[in-house]
Amino acid sequence: MAVTTGIYITEIDKARLHRLIESEDDPVIVDLEHEIERATVVLPQEVIGSVVTMNSEVLLKLDDEPRQVALVYPHDADEESGKLSVLSDLGTAVLGHQEET
Repeated sequence: MAVTTGIYITEIDKARLHRLIESEDDPVIVDLEHEIERATVVLPQEVIGSVVTMNSEVLLKLDDEPRQVALVYPHDADEESGKLSVLSDLGTAVLGHQEET
């Protein structure tokens, strides 16, 4: 994958997220739309394993504390079990970025 925008999204995730955006009227959608539009779209088989895609798990370091989360659609979100909505500020921020090792 060539680095152009810094973030990547699969074709499938882009289509599903566009449908989500069309059905929501929350102001946070603007940030998600921006991230989707600036992302490099790739086929699912082309995405690097360390890229945060929908339903992937990632280890975040928040306030120097590690936290394992899964990036999910709003209807699956459950913060107590580590399921982070893509519509949350943090969820939108991590979408498409590569996990640092």
